[in-house]
Amino acid sequence: MKKFSFYLFILYFLTVLYLCFGHISVDEELPQLLWGIPIDKCAHFGMFLPFPIFCTMAFAGKKPWRALSFSLIAGILIATSIELLQSFLTDYRTTDIWDLVANMAAIAAGGLLTSIFLLFRSR
Repeated sequence: MKKFSFYLFILYFLTVLYLCFGHISVDEELPQLLWGIPIDKCAHFGMFLPFPIFCTMAFAGKKPWRALSFSLIAGILIATSIELLQSFLTDYRTTDIWDLVANMAAIAAGGLLTSIFLLFRSR
């Protein structure tokens, strides 16, 4: 199970990198808002919500709370780095502070969900 969690995390992380740096074009018109929130911010939230969950599963071992702390710090650093590097490494992506806010909100929400799961599992 531990190897599966690790490989799942690697696959997830590579997918996030592709979505953040890949040149993806959509032929049809997408909706601009979802419940009043710009659709690209919802996409950023959806991309980073699983980060603390998968990262904690991949690195938990005997100390899941330490793995959760690591995943939150790593998530914040990775999300910030990805957002800042988009402008420098590509000519078709830009850095947007609100994308970073959506990333951080997703990491916080994923961390909260993971901590609730760890609390119930330890009982």
